[in-house]
Parts: sequence; structure tokens; C-alpha cells
Amino acid sequence: MNHSYVYTKHFDGYNGFEWYAGVFSDTRLSEKWSLQNELLVSSTNSKILLEIPVVLKYSLTNKLNVFTGTKLDIVTEKGSVYRVTSPVGFSADFGVEYNFNKHFFHGK
Repeated sequence: MNHSYVYTKHFDGYNGFEWYAGVFSDTRLSEKWSLQNELLVSSTNSKILLEIPVVLKYSLTNKLNVFTGTKLDIVTEKGSVYRVTSPVGFSADFGVEYNFNKHFFHGK
């Protein structure tokens, strides 16, 4: 669950709670570098937002990473058929990630 306030020239605005779900893949490029791909979906009463970020991560320690990348944003309108209601957008992502428990996600 997420609370959002969204307003753009192509979207009338939204202020409220929405559900939020996603999947990701983290591909190790070297001992310190990895590439993370995601597909995130959130829904309001009338819109569905698809976010597709691709970020490059650098491991500072076993638990602490920094990342930067770009994200594709697509807004669709709910109805009998979902249709794109605004131009496709791009945004930048950057931040810090801390892994609290190394056993929560386990991969080889």
C-alpha cells in the first residue's frame, strides 16, 4: 500500500492510497557492480501506472549499495480495455539501498 499525490499537465491529479506491486532481477556484472531491472505496477481508482526502471548498482559493503538509472513511466486508464492516456515519460532514479537481512532474497 502506498499514498501518493500526483499531478501533471496530462493527468488530472490523484491524492490517495493505491496498491503497489512489482518484480525485479538483479544481474551481477562484477564483484562490486550489478544491473537491476524491475517492473512495478500501481493502481488508483481510475488509473494504472507502469514503471520500468533500470538501475546500475555499486556495492559499498555487503549490505550497503548506491544506485542510479532511468525509469520508463506509462499511465493507462481503467475500463473495458486499458489504454495509454498520456505520453510515455522518463525519469531518473538514484538512491541508497541497505540490505537488512541477506536471507530475505536468496539467489546464486
